[in-house]
Amino acid sequence: MKKGLTVTYLRCEYKINPFGIDVSNPRLSWIIESSNLNEKRQKQTAYQIIVLSNKENFDDDIADLWDSGKVESDQSNQIEYAGKKLESKNECWWKVRIWDVNDIPTEWSQPAKWTMGLLSKKDWKAKWIGYDEWEKEEKQKEKLQFEAGEDNWIWYPLDKTKDKKGMGKYFFRKTFEVKQLNEISAAEILITADERFILFLNGKKIEESDGYIFSWTRPKQIDAKRYLRQGENVLAVECINTYLEKPGLTAKLILILNNGEKEIIRTDTEWKTSDDVNDSWQKNNFDDKGWANAQEIALMGDKPWRIPKLTLHLPPPPYLRKEFQIKKEIKSAYVYVSSLGLYKLFVNGQTISEDKLTPGWTDYNKRVYYNTYDLKNLLRNSVKNCLGIVLADGWYAGYIGWEKRRGYYGKNPRAFLQLEVEYIDGTTDYICTDESWKALYGPILEADLLMGETYDSKKEKDFSGWNETGFDEITWDRVGISGKLNIELNSYPALPVRKTLEIKPVKISSPQKGIYIFDLGQNIAGCVRLKIDGRKTDKVVLKFGEMLDDEGNLYMENIRMARATDTYFTKGELEETWEPSFTYHGFRYVELSGYPEEPEVDMITGIVFHSDIPITGSFECSNQMLNKLYESIFRSQRANFMDIPTDCPQRDERLGWTADAVDFIRTASFNMDTASFYTKWLRDLNDAQEESGAYTAIAPQPDLGVGPLYPGAAGWADAGIVTPYTLHKFYGDKRIFEKYYENMMKYMDYLESGSSDFIRPDYGYGDWLSVNADTPKDLIATAYFAYDAKLMMELSELLGKSDEDKRFEKLFDNVKGAFNKKYVNRDGSIKSGTQTAYALSLHFGLLDEEKQPDAFNFLVDDIVKRDFHISTGFVGLNYLFPVLTKFERSDIAFRILLNDTFPSWFFMLKQGATTLWERWDSWTPDKGFFDPLMNSFNHTSLGVIGEWFYSSIAGIIPEEPGFKKIIIKPLIGEGLNYAKTSYFSIYGKIISEWKIENEKFFLKVTIPVNTSAKIFIPKPRSKKISEKPDEAELVGENGKYFAFSVGSGVYSFVV
Repeated sequence: MKKGLTVTYLRCEYKINPFGIDVSNPRLSWIIESSNLNEKRQKQTAYQIIVLSNKENFDDDIADLWDSGKVESDQSNQIEYAGKKLESKNECWWKVRIWDVNDIPTEWSQPAKWTMGLLSKKDWKAKWIGYDEWEKEEKQKEKLQFEAGEDNWIWYPLDKTKDKKGMGKYFFRKTFEVKQLNEISAAEILITADERFILFLNGKKIEESDGYIFSWTRPKQIDAKRYLRQGENVLAVECINTYLEKPGLTAKLILILNNGEKEIIRTDTEWKTSDDVNDSWQKNNFDDKGWANAQEIALMGDKPWRIPKLTLHLPPPPYLRKEFQIKKEIKSAYVYVSSLGLYKLFVNGQTISEDKLTPGWTDYNKRVYYNTYDLKNLLRNSVKNCLGIVLADGWYAGYIGWEKRRGYYGKNPRAFLQLEVEYIDGTTDYICTDESWKALYGPILEADLLMGETYDSKKEKDFSGWNETGFDEITWDRVGISGKLNIELNSYPALPVRKTLEIKPVKISSPQKGIYIFDLGQNIAGCVRLKIDGRKTDKVVLKFGEMLDDEGNLYMENIRMARATDTYFTKGELEETWEPSFTYHGFRYVELSGYPEEPEVDMITGIVFHSDIPITGSFECSNQMLNKLYESIFRSQRANFMDIPTDCPQRDERLGWTADAVDFIRTASFNMDTASFYTKWLRDLNDAQEESGAYTAIAPQPDLGVGPLYPGAAGWADAGIVTPYTLHKFYGDKRIFEKYYENMMKYMDYLESGSSDFIRPDYGYGDWLSVNADTPKDLIATAYFAYDAKLMMELSELLGKSDEDKRFEKLFDNVKGAFNKKYVNRDGSIKSGTQTAYALSLHFGLLDEEKQPDAFNFLVDDIVKRDFHISTGFVGLNYLFPVLTKFERSDIAFRILLNDTFPSWFFMLKQGATTLWERWDSWTPDKGFFDPLMNSFNHTSLGVIGEWFYSSIAGIIPEEPGFKKIIIKPLIGEGLNYAKTSYFSIYGKIISEWKIENEKFFLKVTIPVNTSAKIFIPKPRSKKISEKPDEAELVGENGKYFAFSVGSGVYSFVV
């Protein structure tokens, strides 16, 4: 037996000991470690896997499910289970051993496990249950509101406007009669406009929009009775719209007569409108006969505005419970639990896991996930037990996005649970959600992802023990039952959201009396734990923000319509502790109000949570600002990997924008093991794919009505091609593009059919947030069209699809030809001349070889002209540094990277950034905050530079998918004399560490077992290798590098 090698880190479908998977032939992987640090060129030559249904038979090696036998192969990951057909609820215990380079077997690995979930709809016995009593109370306290199909949105006739879109300032009038003023008991006006309005009644200004962004979502209600007069009355409205694609005004005046009857005056085509007025236009005696009749833009309830609400609708989360008898001794007990919305599950008073925001976000019209947990150790044999569930709106029924609207998928959350208890005598009991469950509302009064959570601890008295046996549920109601839902129920494929870090505040300030600001010292996503003396106050309010204004107050305008407020009602005890369950915020600062004295610093603890995927990367160097930048990139990833890759964690958005997700994927995959995370998100993306074949700009894709949502937009929709391609490069995952190949083909058909002579149209978002450099959208789209064809050519070849391979090779050539004909000049310059145009052209291989140097020189000229500053937006930045590296101008790349004036990464850091901003000028000393319409201080998009730290400063590059073969080619840049970088690949840890000391270059490299590498060592003039390992074979040398071939092991070089 070879004792030097050990097989470790056994995983199934990228997870350690997963429960309830629903992949019929799951993939297995392991890594091989050597205890001998001096051992070189060690690898696997064969493996054997055995899979058993019973752990008790492990020592006997009785493989009743699968014995692979000795398989001659160096493959140690992506190995498909090939044993007996797996069935629902199978327990699968497995272990593996390998044979080394000398054909000597290792010891067997430690056992690992996976269990199968419920693979057939017939396996499910549970019913969807919920509790909707809040709707009855809500109807009783309903206020004045707009009515779907009754009220109207109007505007100045769009065909008469200069831009045909109605942007600008317009004026509206409505004349009406009040015959008997004394017969009116009340008069109410409800009004809003996109973007803003000023309302006059009988010449007097009586109301206006609040002046903040998206003010149309906040209608105004006015008591108008005192402004009315006998006889003729005039409603007049001044409206302005400057930034949204569709303008609109909606209003209604309700006159309530003494006899209870109502007269309603609504915006309609009888209203008069003009784009030019004099000073008396809003007065009664003004003659509006020359004005046009208003155009009806939409019915109330239609997109884009739906129905603006006066107030938030935040129903309380229902508490559900069920007691049941365990009759015998338990052999196994697995619970399969899901929800439409979010859930928290308890067994006999204990939470069953630390998972948060379960079961995640999906397109609930198509699928929902379930989680599987082992409850054997939480259940009690031969006595009564209790299950408890708290449900919250979550993404299903809560507020999503910027429309101040809830219920995109449904109005009320639902629970779905099946507990299967197998006894040692072979019988099974099923405890399922059904009519027998009881429900009531509890201490959580409100819970919403965007708006926050409200908790009344006084109600705990009546709920003490609610999730335990023996609780008096006499006042509890029966649950409601939903019919069968026509959606897929799948096992959750990723790793759940969990708490990973707690942070103490670094200081407290008080900008106003009774207001205290806790500074956590860094921008995070999560929540806080509150510890308070409940005897001193009845209520405290917590608000969350990323920045402070000039006076030291919490700055919340940039989070737009997200309320981001948690409220806690105390119960009067000495020490009370509370942490919300169903919300999260993006914040550095916490404002506390309602406490009568200066708080202690330990009153607030920051709780960081995110998708709990393993950290795989590390980076440190001699430049402390670069270290800070790396930390900021990592924090931004942590904050935005919240079940899906979001754009930001703080404002009323938090959506899975596809450009952010795919641009950042390489950096993300070096920092963390993203395999299962992006596998889950790719399903969301393909679920959202439109019938046309276009991939959407957001995934999952809620049915948003407002906002520029461009399906098929270049740089966004291409995520459907680039994401599976990148996962294959990082993890050797071939199945991911096998699974979605037809979807990818459909997208390519969409691109081809929508092109004119292989040129894509001027459409989409362009090079989003570029800096004074406008790259034509059709150029960008055509470049991506070619790139997609190029990637599809490679993927088709990997799948052995020769016809498709040839099709995409020809398509790439055609698009490349069209691109050159339209956009490339004879001298190699590219029309528009932007950094993005050159970066895309050179990275995507769109230029003939003889024109590439000239084009690259034009790119360099632009960078120099801008004093080594970036002008790219999201799209171009992703490829700028790889292009500079490819053409061996890393000196320029380092100079851009180390620049500390606007626009640059170091500029952000100098302004105090601890996460990456959405835009280079989110805050500047001379202008302050940028427009709050779009100004996040926690975004991943500018973090694409992180990949360059790994692939260029450290020089860690996959030569073969999954880093089976590795290239180590570090770049030495001015301002750096040391860098140490590690990446834990699917084969094990790769380390590249170099330093410059006493005019010598030292490089130390670690290559994991079962891989090989080419190491390129920079070759300064007249320098030679003074130290190298004997096992490193020199395979090449030129004026810039020595090239060595190595196997696994640790290697040190000195030049």
